[in-house]
Amino acid sequence: SGARKRRVGDCGRQASTASTARRRCDAAAMHPWRWAALPMAVALVEEMPEEGDATKLSAKNFRKRYARKGLPVVMRGNDDGPTFDELGEMCPEGPMEAYELHAEGKGWAGFSDAKPCTLHEFVMDESAKYGMGLDLKCFCPDLEVELPPFLRDDRHRFSEFQRKYWPSLALGRKHGGTQMHGSDQMLPWWFKIIAGKVDIRIMRVEEWRPKFATGQNPLIINDPNPDFNGPFDAFDDDELNEANVTLYKTIAKAGDWVYAPVGALRATRVIGEEPIVAAFGFFFDHAHKKRLLRDFCDKYVETMTHRLAPLGARTCGYRGHGRAPDAEVTDPCLLCLDIAGALDDASARGARPPSWHLADAIFSAGAHPPACAVESRFSRECPGALGRCPAPRERPSERKRLDYGDIDLNGDRHISRQEVGVAVAQAAAFHRALPLNATYDDLAAWVQRELGAVWPAGKPSMTDRALDEALRLGTERWAAADSGREFVSEEL
Repeated sequence: SGARKRRVGDCGRQASTASTARRRCDAAAMHPWRWAALPMAVALVEEMPEEGDATKLSAKNFRKRYARKGLPVVMRGNDDGPTFDELGEMCPEGPMEAYELHAEGKGWAGFSDAKPCTLHEFVMDESAKYGMGLDLKCFCPDLEVELPPFLRDDRHRFSEFQRKYWPSLALGRKHGGTQMHGSDQMLPWWFKIIAGKVDIRIMRVEEWRPKFATGQNPLIINDPNPDFNGPFDAFDDDELNEANVTLYKTIAKAGDWVYAPVGALRATRVIGEEPIVAAFGFFFDHAHKKRLLRDFCDKYVETMTHRLAPLGARTCGYRGHGRAPDAEVTDPCLLCLDIAGALDDASARGARPPSWHLADAIFSAGAHPPACAVESRFSRECPGALGRCPAPRERPSERKRLDYGDIDLNGDRHISRQEVGVAVAQAAAFHRALPLNATYDDLAAWVQRELGAVWPAGKPSMTDRALDEALRLGTERWAAADSGREFVSEEL
């Protein structure tokens, strides 16, 4: 990639690590056998690959150069937005959380606790160092964030099972930031700096998994949802040397976009006196399918096979042995079904949005934009949806059936083709329509074929007969679970 590399901790190198280098050289002089080990006892910090303006990098080139190779990238820009103080006046009532930094860097992302507050309260509290959790589309939709080409096929725009706080706002003051942490389901991550400057460190899954997630007392636990079993400072040269890691770094400023690939761990630190304002989110599309299935979904299934056959885990069978999964928290099995293509519905994507401004793109995603389901389990209040979403259209017959049905997984009072796809997938496990060790690709192909038979692509809804059949299968499935039947087998 042509990226510049530097070694941290070599003898005589870099004033910032002089003491580290001196201790290592003194130790090597006393014990000559250590000289042979010195080259292995250093961290390698690579400057992150760079691109120009994110809006001018084509989706094709982004996927070819970074997504499919699992490489991070920083895309440089010059635009800026409201400052920290201005944002506090722009969206004052937006709910978020202020995170307290742990003195020793322990806890998720180096935080000890979080307390709810409004955006205005966070800005006014000078002791607050880092805050997140504000849902931008609902509570600050006028913030100028234009989705670049690499984000325009993000499945979150069309998924019935999108994250509750997607996308989110990040705020930070001097000395604020996050320590190395990952995301649930190992989704790729994007970070758009709107104001301020931030040091960002990224460690690829190919680096941390073999080094930190193995052995009797691993530093990283709960793989494939990575969590540190102790403090790890991504900005401390001594710790990086001891861990002997390779990671990427960049100093990102207002206008820049940063991308972290599937499974990557990341850390951020505010640079300078000016507080930072940033938008961030997770995403997935077809370009990330192979890596997500390999690095997360298949490993997730492995963690469930002590209770279920692979097909049962792949179809959400573990939750009550076939009960409706929890859409509100982006259940792993729902996400993986979507990643695999089992729930894809190209006919629901609709026309090109009026603009790629964040709110326009989200609230115009198809005839029934998932973000417009403001009465769902995801959000009981979403001011940003007012005036942007189409009027809800619902057939009376569907409402009657929903009173006793389990098809409407996200509780928005609308049965979608994606939700019916989940019911079809669960039927595959219940009726043994596929081998119990069927792969995600096998399952996706079968679901799409069966779904097309009861709800042809492009049609607004199923026929009444198909709806009755789907509910009947659902009722049988829950009854079987109540009687103790499980999607398991001794022979796979």
